[in-house]
Amino acid sequence: MTPAEPSTGASSRGLTRRSLVLAALAGGAGVVGGYALAGRRAGAAAGAGPTVTTAERHAAQPEALFRIPTTEPIVALTFDDGPDPLYTPAVLDLLADRGMSATFFLVGANAAAEPELVRRILDGGHGIGNHTQDHRSLDTLTAQQVRVEIQQAHDALIAAGCPEPDLFRPPRGRTNAIVGTLADSYAYRTVFWDACVEHFVNHQPVAAGVEQMVSTIRPGSIILAHDGGRIVGSESAPLSRARTIEALPDLLDRLTERGLRVVDVATLLQATGTPALAV
Repeated sequence: MTPAEPSTGASSRGLTRRSLVLAALAGGAGVVGGYALAGRRAGAAAGAGPTVTTAERHAAQPEALFRIPTTEPIVALTFDDGPDPLYTPAVLDLLADRGMSATFFLVGANAAAEPELVRRILDGGHGIGNHTQDHRSLDTLTAQQVRVEIQQAHDALIAAGCPEPDLFRPPRGRTNAIVGTLADSYAYRTVFWDACVEHFVNHQPVAAGVEQMVSTIRPGSIILAHDGGRIVGSESAPLSRARTIEALPDLLDRLTERGLRVVDVATLLQATGTPALAV
């Protein structure tokens, strides 16, 4: 897939963002829409530093999803950084035992290395999304580098047997206007989250973390967890996801006790009447 042409009904903000990207992809220096663009400055020009809070992510990508305002008793469960043979099978077994679905945002390099796990995810009725090829912080890259990360992962997922992906999540939630525009150009819906398992359980006893996390989850929440601890080809040390695996059974049971149905992102969008693509 190649990026789509912008529609003629695009907002002035959208046109400004697209102008930024086109200028950066052209590789030339200049001023477009009030931003100076040259080489690696393209990323900084489009965003105001790392996006580490919900407010910063929303400012960079206002069309992205964080949660769905609804009174329907439903939440979406998502997993990042897989597939990983150390953790993904346990997650899939847990979901199968409870009859739940989730969306897995897959790293292209991992999917290429683990096509059997990709098949298990799909056979389990779960959704998939693009989490880039190498899990790089996109807000540190040029527009051309961001495009390559998205395109290579898109191709890797299809080669591993996935249907054409339509959901996207930037690694670590690091984004800017260039990332948002390029995701839009692939007709992706960018999905962030409003509750992260590791935020609650990695720095305190797991049971206490689950208790605290459950109190923050509302109908329409999008929950982030991680089923991947390593990126194929990366020199970074693997991360343990043992505490996540320990927390998930209690978390899912408590959500069920609260009457919340745990589903994948596409099912959440459908159940709440939310358009699959940003308009």
